[in-house]
Amino acid sequence: MKILPRLVPLLLCLLPACSGGGGSAGGNAAASPSPIGSVHVVVDPATGSDKLVQFQVAAAALERGDGSTTGNLLRSPQMLTLADPSGELAGLTLTTAPTGTYTNLHLMLAPGSGMMLRGDGSSAPVNGPVDLIVPIMDGLAHDASGRTWVALGHRGEAPPANGGVGVQWNPSLIGRASGSEGEFHGLRVAAVDAAGVTTLWTLGDDGPLQVGFSATCQFRAEDGNAIADRNQFMSGLDDSCELRVRGRLSRDGRVEGDVVERSSSSRGNNNARLIGRITELRPLAESFWMDVYAEARRGSHQILSTPRRALVSAQGARIHRSNSRDVLVFGDLNVGQLAKVEWTTRTLLGNGDEEVTADEIEVTSGNGAPMRPEWEGRVQSVDLVLGTITVVPRGNDPIVVRGQSVNQVTVQTDANTYFERRQRQGPGRAAIQLDDIVAGSDRIWWRGTVTGPTDIDAVWVRVRDDS
Repeated sequence: MKILPRLVPLLLCLLPACSGGGGSAGGNAAASPSPIGSVHVVVDPATGSDKLVQFQVAAAALERGDGSTTGNLLRSPQMLTLADPSGELAGLTLTTAPTGTYTNLHLMLAPGSGMMLRGDGSSAPVNGPVDLIVPIMDGLAHDASGRTWVALGHRGEAPPANGGVGVQWNPSLIGRASGSEGEFHGLRVAAVDAAGVTTLWTLGDDGPLQVGFSATCQFRAEDGNAIADRNQFMSGLDDSCELRVRGRLSRDGRVEGDVVERSSSSRGNNNARLIGRITELRPLAESFWMDVYAEARRGSHQILSTPRRALVSAQGARIHRSNSRDVLVFGDLNVGQLAKVEWTTRTLLGNGDEEVTADEIEVTSGNGAPMRPEWEGRVQSVDLVLGTITVVPRGNDPIVVRGQSVNQVTVQTDANTYFERRQRQGPGRAAIQLDDIVAGSDRIWWRGTVTGPTDIDAVWVRVRDDS
């Protein structure tokens, strides 16, 4: 285990404030806008599991290629969700990071702070590494006169199926390459111009994200219905709006949207949501009972020590799937589904239950959002007949599949795989085909589904000349 020596005293002095896993100490709940020089860390907590897991991050530092590190860049300890069945992005802000190129991010997890919420609503302590080391693809070049963004995602094992006393989870994350996909919600519109929209991301301490639109971008209204074109979409935007954007995040803070949805801004309840499982449907009243296991405010999850019951009125609420944003009707709901409910009114009943009027209901089926790992390596060979790419590690950067470092992988492609070539310098890129990939000289990044110990079905492939 690698622990940064000069962060250990800081970690130790923070431990009394870190016991337990309930709320947020410091963190986003009282965040102020991030200063110039910040590194905004976007965490994709999708693991393909129905477990919600959070730890308190007591300190964080960036490591350079020569092994030297910055000091602690976290303003205060913060609860961070590392696993979430809905796959909703979490955020962490490193302030005033020095100019440099960094190869690893160190997250110091406070011992005793981990908490796991199981799919049945029960909770249990969970142990993790003290020093969670996150390698960063392609290095992170940061200029202290601006802001930098980096996305993290899982590439290892999901939380253990059966957690008990002393359960251990050692998450394996990687800092994704610039241009990785994600879905941001709650982006508050700050300015609109011909180039796009300037937004502020609450979970990133109001870090600014510049939202642009791809050539095939889909525009949607709050009810999920399509908006005809960009001009109509932009004409309805002002600083009372929020955006939900599915697109590609560049490290300079630009998001190229593929699906962009606008809505009115928060209705004064701080976007509070109830998280739990549907236990009973009442179709005639368009309502349902749910067991509430946790509450989420501004990305911070508070796990309840004892679940409570809530009767949720869904009349007039927008219902959708968490992964696809597909609009649903009440009849699509099922007992046992995980639900996140944003409410407009809550009334406590005399027996301890509550009645809730829902504004938005997000549901997740099965084991939750699948893990969305990304990998990088060097192209060793290309088989045009089988549609495969053989990839080996590039330099000392390992290829990790399901938590195991492997010497070679087979990347399977098909007619639905998207290929692109990125310029060696600069942001330029262009769509290509499999036969445009050059064995021996191309560097490759890809995303897809693991189908075997060294086999991956790719949905997206990017290459760049690395000779």
